[in-house]
Amino acid sequence: MRITALALMGKKGEGEECRDLQVFRQTWPDGIEVTEANLAKAAELGLNVHWFGVRFLPKLLLADFKHQEVLLWDKLRSRESHLSISLWLEFDRQLALLIWQLWPKEEVKCLPT
Repeated sequence: MRITALALMGKKGEGEECRDLQVFRQTWPDGIEVTEANLAKAAELGLNVHWFGVRFLPKLLLADFKHQEVLLWDKLRSRESHLSISLWLEFDRQLALLIWQLWPKEEVKCLPT
């Protein structure tokens, strides 16, 4: 599945000026295919991978995604006594991997380009 800046903005053109969209456009001006490497890169760039998962994973997978997200957060949080940048970075990295694990690998309907 190809993701473009237009697909991220949605039909109403929301978020035109948001930081994540600007970083996405600079990094991938022609859009990207959803791959494990691209999701990892998005997390590394500090893009909101949680938002992406909630918005683009098939609805049938959302409950599982949200449940596993909570388990992942609890696991990481139990290892550190305080919130830190490194904790958030690790959470985003693992969240990107979770999205890839849940992502349907067969061809799905393309989003507008």
